[in-house]
Amino acid sequence: MTNRELFHATMAFENGKELLHLEHGFWPELLADWRQEGWGDGVADPEVLGMSMELDVFDHFNVCQMAYYTVGQHFLPELKSEVISEKDGRRITRDEIGSEVEVRTDGASLPHVIKFGIKDMADYLAVRDRLIGNTEQRASVYDLATVGPAAQNQQDHIVGLHINGPFAFLRDILGVENAMMIPYLDPELTRMILDDHLQVCKQAGAITIKALKPDFCFIWEDSTYKNGPMVSPSLFEEFHLPFYKEWTSFVKECGVKHAIVDTDGDPTALLPLWIEGGVDGMLPWEANAVDILKVAEDFPGLVLFGGISKHALEKDADAIDKELQRVLPALSKRGGYVAALDHHVPQGVPLENYKHYCSRLLDYGKANKSTRF
Repeated sequence: MTNRELFHATMAFENGKELLHLEHGFWPELLADWRQEGWGDGVADPEVLGMSMELDVFDHFNVCQMAYYTVGQHFLPELKSEVISEKDGRRITRDEIGSEVEVRTDGASLPHVIKFGIKDMADYLAVRDRLIGNTEQRASVYDLATVGPAAQNQQDHIVGLHINGPFAFLRDILGVENAMMIPYLDPELTRMILDDHLQVCKQAGAITIKALKPDFCFIWEDSTYKNGPMVSPSLFEEFHLPFYKEWTSFVKECGVKHAIVDTDGDPTALLPLWIEGGVDGMLPWEANAVDILKVAEDFPGLVLFGGISKHALEKDADAIDKELQRVLPALSKRGGYVAALDHHVPQGVPLENYKHYCSRLLDYGKANKSTRF
């Protein structure tokens, strides 16, 4: 089977003893370190689309990539960015979505949002026309006439349509605290925002799906952390579940069979609702937050991606062997599992350790096949 065929077989629990090896990504700083170790002559950094005809790090290690294509989901046209003030090594700007953001002028820190541009119904209505409509522009983040055939004709990477899920979108435009509070404070506004977002995703998504023929839709959430979700099951059921049901029904009508959610930490409290909403795959199952083996037992129909501790690869070959033995025998026997680390391959993983990890996966049935190189 090709990698794409093996993906679909795995999603149907029909992969037998063949194991697909996928990674979420490689941190650029890690690749820079590996190049300092003498690796990578002639190997390109990975492209987001995963369709380059240059050999990149995924191809080099025979790893499948989730090549997902997003649609424009935010302000169109964007608001004009402007500098509000600058002094004492700090600059405050109003960004393209109306939020006030502070950064250090030496670039030595992440941006700090002082105030989000949308706080209430009046704020939202003032910019709503920038968050709805503009369908053709939202579907043209990529040149679909070019990337569409490239995505369809290759077999080494799985192709997905990427959207932000309900919590992720609320967080983007309101901030984390407001995203958690707005269902209590203004249910009407919450429903309006999520319905607008859903319609935008459907309108632009229909065009993108037709061009790409994707294998899955990828729903980014990051709505859970080590101690559980940032939205309660009752609020999820009231506000998020209708979004999921309509979205997954829509993509399946368009020919996209699978819906995969990306959320860190421990998502188990929300799993029954996600599954009810049409989700059939989830990642990355961070080892320090959740027991992937218990999840596999409790949710036998859910396809699992990841769960192998990235920190084991920072140690030594023995630690890697123990971690693979902890995870792989049971999950390979169960089926419906795609081998991957529990997040991006981080800086601090020695090149030789990653090579050892890839080699040991062959002993557990890794069946990736490269067709382009």
